[in-house]
Amino acid sequence: GLHYGYGRDEAPQACASLLREAYAAFRKAVPGLKIIAATNWDSAHLQPDFPMDAWVHLYHKYHEKDAESWIEAGKEYWGYHCIEPSKDEYMNSFIERPLIEA
Repeated sequence: GLHYGYGRDEAPQACASLLREAYAAFRKAVPGLKIIAATNWDSAHLQPDFPMDAWVHLYHKYHEKDAESWIEAGKEYWGYHCIEPSKDEYMNSFIERPLIEA
């Protein structure tokens, strides 16, 4: 079956080189392990050669070209909704907040 190792959740972009090194080491130590992590980085700073198998990216930062390049490289691209930012123009998760229109 598939085994995923979840990397650092929403690590600052400044951690990219450290995470690159760590994720490469995890892959080497645990053959077959898929590395997955949520980032809130600018897409330009996370290219398909980054040692992650699945990139979990915020919906509001989605760019079709970036998603396609990851998928074409044989990787997975997942989207997610975070409860932040909580500004009115973003999706909300709380019933006490006013509804937004599509």
